[in-house]
Formats: sequence, structure tokens, C-alpha cells
Amino acid sequence: TGCLKSCYNNQAIMNKLHPTDIFGDPIESYCEDALFMDFLVTYKDKHVKLPFKLKIDNWTIDEENKVVTLNDLKTSGKFVGLFMDPTEGSMEHYHYYRQMGAYGSILWRYLEKTRGVNKNTGWKMDVNMLVVQTIPPYKSQCFAVSKTQLKQGMLEFEQLMKRVAYYEIFGYKNEVEFV
Repeated sequence: TGCLKSCYNNQAIMNKLHPTDIFGDPIESYCEDALFMDFLVTYKDKHVKLPFKLKIDNWTIDEENKVVTLNDLKTSGKFVGLFMDPTEGSMEHYHYYRQMGAYGSILWRYLEKTRGVNKNTGWKMDVNMLVVQTIPPYKSQCFAVSKTQLKQGMLEFEQLMKRVAYYEIFGYKNEVEFV
């Protein structure tokens, strides 16, 4: 209850989860959406399909300002201010930038196909980590994920998917050193 109270009392977090337009009307907001995508990987003449599922905590689409916002809620057993710290923080330790890079890319692809969202027509995406510490005093904070972090995360995700594809094509018996 302390964690929830902290989030409900944090205006930055509430504004991300339940945004409004300039008139105070709600902007489209979605929670707990599951998206499914098949990655088709080709290596020379061999092909493999890698099914992937993700569950997005929260995302919004602001048609007027052409902004898609992806939000992920996290709990932390450490002081919330350390979450983004490059040496002590959970963002780096648990590779959450990789999760957000993949989720952002897949959500963007989905919205391109279903809503016509496109960078060439002025659309952009913001990505945030909404974090609450699970130890008293249950502080919470909203952190923007940088474009650099998202790009690095997507590159790492692609590398991992290529490794899985390799093993799917050639089998899991041999140990391979990827460089």
C-alpha cells in the first residue's frame, strides 16, 4: 500500500499513466497490452521463425501532438534515485534499456501498421521508467529513457535474437563463441 500511495501521489507518474490534453480530456491510454510478433531470420539458405510476446505495462497515443508514450513500471529494493545510475542502478544491471528498446520498436511497428504512425509525418515516441522503491519511505520517480539507451538496447536485443536463431538453425549441442 505504501508503494501504491507513493505512485498515486506522484504527479509526474500520474501524468504519464493518465495524460490529458489542453482541455483536460483524457488521451488514449492502454494498460497491460500483449503484442505478438514473429521474427523471421534468414542465414544463407536457412530460415527460422522466432515467436515473441511482450506485455506492455502502459502506453498512450496523443493524436493531436503525434506522440506515442511507452511507460514501464518497476519496483526497486534500492533507493529510487539510484535506478538510472550506470554502476549501481537496476536500469543497467538488469538491462532494462534492452527491454525498452525491443518493446518500443515492436510497439512502433504495430502502430505503423494499425494507426499510420510514421516518423516522416512528425510522430515521435517517448519512453519512461516509472519506478517505486519497495522500502520505506516508498519514494517513486519517473525517468525518461534516452534515445541512446533505446538504440543500444535494440542492438543488444537483435544480437540475442541472432544467437537464438543460430542455435535454432544449427542445433543446441555445440557450444559457440559469439564475437
